[in-house]
Parts: sequence; structure tokens; C-alpha cells
Amino acid sequence: MKTLFLTFLCTFFFSIPVFSQSSRDAASIPDSLKKHADAVIREYQVTYNRTGAGSYSRKVHLVATILNSNGRGEANLVVMYDHNSNVSQIGGTVYDAHGKTVKRLRNKDIRDFAYNESYTLFGDNRVKFFRPAYKLYPYTVEYHYKVNYDDLVGFGNWVPVSGYNTSVEEAEMTFITPNKFQLRHKELNNDFDFSETTEKNTVTYHWQLSGFKALEWERLAPDFMDVFPVVLLSPDEMSYEGTTGNFATWKGYGAWTYQLIRDRTLLPEETILKLVRLTDSIPDKRDKVKAVYRYMQKKTRYVNIALGIGGFQPLMAEDVDAKGYGDCKALSNYTRSLLKAIGIDSYYTVIGSGDYRQIKYPDFPGASQMNHAILFVPLDKDTIWLECTSQQIPFGYISLDNANRYALQISADGGKLVRTPEYTEQDNRRDSHIQVNLQNNGAASFQLNSEFEEGNFEDVFGVLHLSAKEQKDALTRWLDVPGLTIHHFSMQDISADTAKASLTIKGETSRYAMPTGNRLFVSTNFLMENSFPSHLRTDRQLDIYQRVGYSYQDTLTINIPKEFKIEYMPTKTELTSSFGNYEITYQQNGDNTIEVTRKVVIHQGKYKADDVKSINDFLSGIATQERKKVVLVKKV
Repeated sequence: MKTLFLTFLCTFFFSIPVFSQSSRDAASIPDSLKKHADAVIREYQVTYNRTGAGSYSRKVHLVATILNSNGRGEANLVVMYDHNSNVSQIGGTVYDAHGKTVKRLRNKDIRDFAYNESYTLFGDNRVKFFRPAYKLYPYTVEYHYKVNYDDLVGFGNWVPVSGYNTSVEEAEMTFITPNKFQLRHKELNNDFDFSETTEKNTVTYHWQLSGFKALEWERLAPDFMDVFPVVLLSPDEMSYEGTTGNFATWKGYGAWTYQLIRDRTLLPEETILKLVRLTDSIPDKRDKVKAVYRYMQKKTRYVNIALGIGGFQPLMAEDVDAKGYGDCKALSNYTRSLLKAIGIDSYYTVIGSGDYRQIKYPDFPGASQMNHAILFVPLDKDTIWLECTSQQIPFGYISLDNANRYALQISADGGKLVRTPEYTEQDNRRDSHIQVNLQNNGAASFQLNSEFEEGNFEDVFGVLHLSAKEQKDALTRWLDVPGLTIHHFSMQDISADTAKASLTIKGETSRYAMPTGNRLFVSTNFLMENSFPSHLRTDRQLDIYQRVGYSYQDTLTINIPKEFKIEYMPTKTELTSSFGNYEITYQQNGDNTIEVTRKVVIHQGKYKADDVKSINDFLSGIATQERKKVVLVKKV
């Protein structure tokens, strides 16, 4: 599902009106557009011409000046198409810094290949691709092409600024359509120059953007769709591979999706009997769902299907049962079918997954906000959400990529927006107990025992099922320990009602404390690096967005050498801000043990750029506290 969407969602491209000679000359770029810029889009035009319920063309023209090697991505020509579309025009030119022609594209210069990720089993996506070999900066590229489409689900979003460190001199989009076809549009993050005109039976929409200055990437920046200029486009009437629908409402979008999944739950009788035997003796309905989910995970593996209607329609459940594979659509539908076989209702649910795709605009129905499918299982006193694409993900955990957002529940009544669970800062926990045995020379042996829950479970999920060598390499990179040697470690998935993992490491470090004369200066090193930064840029332009809240609770026990005593120990400190809370406490237990307890809570939330000073005071306050040292001195 994700792959097919690329054919109409990735539209950072452009159309073919008149261009000026100066747009080829790098010297003519205004200084204001060069600041922070690796590339400047000089001209960017895209023209849509809709001719029927399922047919339209997109004509693109782009002139871009590449200022340095970091901007080379803007020099690439990338034209996506599939068996429902064709490229009827394509060409381009490369110019030097002064606008003199260096190369004119010929057909043999443009590669044409299948665009399938490694996990895609079936797909019909193709790409025409050209990357200039020219490296004398600055230089300019000019491309034009036209793609004709025979089927229509959506037009994708117009994104005139492809990302950070890119300026735009002039960009425009024109959409021409017969007035019998409704076009819905929504403008984001910019006061576009917009016009709408009607002549006879044709409506023409036009958007223009001028003089957009490059933005620098900043840590904790908001989502792309909350920062950059975007125009969302969606049809009401659509036609795709023999199916029709109306996307004016989510209910209508869901009705079209239901057509695609309605008759695809048939299972072999043998499989149904297996499921009955598997679950018949389980009294609790939630445990029945869990048993079926585990059965599905053991039997299947994930592969992508992006072939025509298969980009939206799941494989038949009986085919998944026989072949043992499927994509997010197929595996969600298969699990739905397994549950149906034992009398448990569930709902196929489409969703936008990840930071850059989600249903952020519930008032704007359309395909461009979704790229994934999961399963929703309502029980009498419980609600279960299932991510069906992973063979290892814990039961009932759908990951931060799918959490706390709208999803579209599909039923015979059409589509209905629902909210997925939120994993809060109390849920997303890391609890650690670290014991350090300090030596006279500052070296130390240690044992770390940590548990990671819900959102913080994802910190280790990626390595839980790797080989022992790969796990050890990952841990070596992750731990903030100078001169690290790992002697023993174990990682386990201990999920039950929540996603949870445990980690144990035994090892040593050559420099836990710094010896100076007859003293040891001991850092309160909790071994694992913090996920939050120590500071943010003070000249920040963008608002601050902490996507996920989480908490740490760490207990550090340091056994000091018998030859030393404590000369200085920091005092308890508490820090409070809108961004989070922090507390660190030092305690001496007997003559030779120091116990340091740290509690950190980071709040999920959005903050104005002007709040950076108060947030920095909090972050730098933590950094200051964690640089403080316990001082040990040799006994006389």
C-alpha cells in the first residue's frame, strides 16, 4: 500500500510555461534566497488537466540551481509511472553557473527501471531517472515531462518546497477540470496567491508561491506538513481499475474501501478447524484474540504488494493462508478473517503511519493522508489494536508510528474516523538499576539492568531479534561509556499486558572516574545516553515539537574503593518546566557506597519558538547537573 501511493503522492515536481533566460544564471538569484540554501528552485510549474472520472494528465516544468554538493538531490530527474500511466514527454538541459548549456538530455541518458523496494514481491511501479554528473557548483538543471493517467484515486499533494535548505523563487500550479468534477483543496502554511475561474464548462484553479526563503533544519522541529507550504488536492468522484467511488466524505472513502475487502475473508475448512481447536478451551475473549494473533505471526511474513488495484486491495485470505505472506492490507484482512472464523468481529482500518503521513486534517477526506492498514478489535470491556505486519511486535502494541492519531475504520456502513491509543509519558518508561564497582585507578566494572516499556520498548525492539554479534555491536555503539568492554549481556522480550523488554549488561570501563593526585573525580554516568538534547539553538525559527512523552527512572549504586572516602557529594536538585521535570538525589550508604537516583519526565507537546529560552534553561540545567562529580579522597 505504501509503495503504490508514491505514484501519486510524491509530487515535488513541476509544468511547462515560459521561462526567463535569467533563471538559468546563478548570479541572478537574490541574496535573500541564497541564505541557508543548498539549492534554489528558480521555476516550478505543474499543470493538471482532468479529462474524465479516471483520467487526467500532469505536465511538469522545473528549473533549479544547485549551489553546493548538499543540494544535489534537487538536481535529480525522477518520474514515477505504472501500468495505469505513461510518460509522453520528457527532456532536460544542464547549464553551468552562467547559464551556458553543458548537456542536453537524450533518451539514452535517462534510466528506466522498476521501482520496487527489497520487501516488494509484486509491483508495477517504474521510474525514469537522471542524475547529472556535473559537479562544478553552482549549476542549473531544467526538466520537463508529461505523464498521462488512465485511472484515478487521488492527485497527491503539491509540495513546492521539497525540504530544508531549499529556496523557491517562483512556483505555480494550475488545475483544469470539467466543472462536473469537484476538486477539493486545502492550503497549508502559506498565503498562496490563489484564483479560481470558470469559462463555459471548465474550471481553472491556480496557485502561486514566490520568494520562499530556505529554512535550516532544527532539532525538535514540527512535522513537515506543519512547516512547509503544501496544497492538498482530492477528487470527489474517482475511478480506478473498474471501481468507482466518491471521496467527498470519509464515509464515502470507506464505502469504496469496503468494496475492495468485502468478499476476501474465505478460509479453508482445515484452517478453521485448527482455529477452533486452538481457541475452544480459552475462556477469555481477549486471550482468544491473542492466540489467533500469535498464530498469524508464526504462519506469515511481510512482503509488499503494489500491483495495480493490489496497491489498495488485500490478497484473498485463503491465498495468504496458502502462501504464508502478505502486505499490511493482506495480513490485516487475514487476521480479520481468522477472528471471524471463531466468531469475533474486527474492523479493517486504514491509517497514515509515521511522522510524515497521518490523517491530520479530518475535514479533508482523501487517499493522500493514508499509507497503512491495521486491525481494530472491539470487545465488550476492552479495545484491542493489532499491527499485523511484524512477526515479533507484541500483542496489542501498534507502535508510536500509529499511535494517538485518526484512523479510518471500514465497515459495510462506510468509513468512520476513530482514534488510536496514546502512549503517555507514564507508559513510555525506562527503569534502570546500575551497579558500579570503582577501582583505585578510575576504571570500573559494572552491571546494568534495564526495562523498556511501551514507547521506550522501541529503543531496543530493533535489536531484540538480531544475532548475538549484531546485538553486541549495537550496544557498544549505544552505551555512553569510555573504554567499554562487554563481558556478558542478554536482551529479552518480556511483554505481557504491555510491550516490554529487559536488558542486562555486565562489563567494564577503563575510565569511569578521573584520578588526580590523591583524589578521584567520579562522574554520575548512567551509561545510556539521554534521548533529549542538552540544548537547542537560541536563534530558532521553528516551533518546538516533542512528539512523544517519556520518563526515565535510574538508580546508580557506586561502590567506592576501601582506600577512599567521600570528600564532596552534590546535593539534591529538582528542575521543573513546561517541557519536563527532573530530579537527582545523592545519598551515602555506609562508608563505601553512593546511591544516585534520577527521575526524568519529558512532556509531549508543542511549544512556540520563543519558548526556547525557558526550555534551554531546563535542558542545560540537566546537563549541568549531570556534569557534576562526586569527589573521593584517599584516606590518610
